Amino acid sequence: MWNVAPDATFHMTKRVWKDGGVPDWLRRSLYGFAVIVAFLSLFLAFDRGRGEEPPVVRGPVVRVFPEPGAVALRQEAIGVDLAFGYDALIEIDGRPIPDDQLDRVSGINRVSFTPGEGKEIETLDEGRHCASVRYFNAGDAPEQASRPYSWCFTAA
Repeated sequence: MWNVAPDATFHMTKRVWKDGGVPDWLRRSLYGFAVIVAFLSLFLAFDRGRGEEPPVVRGPVVRVFPEPGAVALRQEAIGVDLAFGYDALIEIDGRPIPDDQLDRVSGINRVSFTPGEGKEIETLDEGRHCASVRYFNAGDAPEQASRPYSWCFTAA
């Protein structure tokens, strides 16, 4: 029926491994798995820390921005979200920001300052900067402001 030489060896689909090594399909599968694990590890490493930051627990200070230790743009707003019923004054690198240059959003009780032309600070130099806010009851005079809440960030 089949014309096979009597001394010919017939191998089924079984592959003979060279020197007891790993078959190609297994080696390729392991490389693929390693690449997937590497990409997943990178994703998780860079995704870690994102999400909702814990609120600042310091009297009426709910949140400051830029976040402490963050890298911010040189023209980015610097400010604070406060509990309702409070107001604040802002200092940047020890320089008080005049009240008429502060931006206030009453709906979310936010006080901020954005550097710009003709303002106390026109642009932030690259490097580390420290800001502080002095908060007080909205009905009180700013001179009755409590001690400051301070944080630092880096401008790029």
